[in-house]
Amino acid sequence: AFAEAHNTWALAASQALSRLSLLAAAEADWETALKASEGALEHFPLDPDAWEDRVRALIKLGRGQEAGRLLSKAVKQDDTGQLAELQSDLPRLLEGSEDRFT
Repeated sequence: AFAEAHNTWALAASQALSRLSLLAAAEADWETALKASEGALEHFPLDPDAWEDRVRALIKLGRGQEAGRLLSKAVKQDDTGQLAELQSDLPRLLEGSEDRFT
């Protein structure tokens, strides 16, 4: 019963943090968006939506290279291939960013 309650709580927390990340991004509050997405990833480390939020926030904060490194590590653990899709989209996300890969 405890494990089920914990899983339910973790899902609710992750969803709330994901919503917070989206709201913060809509207001261009990238620090809050980053922290919220990282919080969601604490509950579900391979959630592709939370990863996309995290990557976008890092890019907006001028930390695109860091986003690429962190995403590369996560891709190695993801057997669904969803994070690899996000990784292949990274150059497009970095367009217009001052922190492009070289």
